[in-house]
Amino acid sequence: MLLAAGCWTVISRRMALPSFVMTIPPIGSISIFNMAWGPRHMVQKKIVFVLGPPGVGKGTQCRKIASRYDFEHISAGELLRQERQIPNSQHGELIDSCIRDGKIVPAEITCKLLERQMDNSTKSKFLIDGFPRNQDNRDGWNKTLDDRVQLLDA
Repeated sequence: MLLAAGCWTVISRRMALPSFVMTIPPIGSISIFNMAWGPRHMVQKKIVFVLGPPGVGKGTQCRKIASRYDFEHISAGELLRQERQIPNSQHGELIDSCIRDGKIVPAEITCKLLERQMDNSTKSKFLIDGFPRNQDNRDGWNKTLDDRVQLLDA
């Protein structure tokens, strides 16, 4: 279980800055305790949120950065699509319903999937593509994983 993580938010200058992102306090990264490994294994996690409107190349840039700088690219949308395809998934029906109706999946579910993906990874640096999408997502991240985010205007 991931208890805390150092985070950065990367915002493209080509997009309007959502109001919920502008309120993120600038705080540096911290070491986290990964329950899967126990107290002997402190892991420094670096998380970069890559935000922007559809079609601006977030995925393309994430793939380039991931391969060059040894990050793991995590697409929130892809995690949700994968989860809804799993038979008897605890959240599959709700995810399917939200996607079908054009609604945003509840933050607790998306955060849980992101947390699981990071915990199962051998990497310590992550690019999260397409999350957070609104204030509820940001609040869910803060409540579930961490409230320490540093805003970088790239």
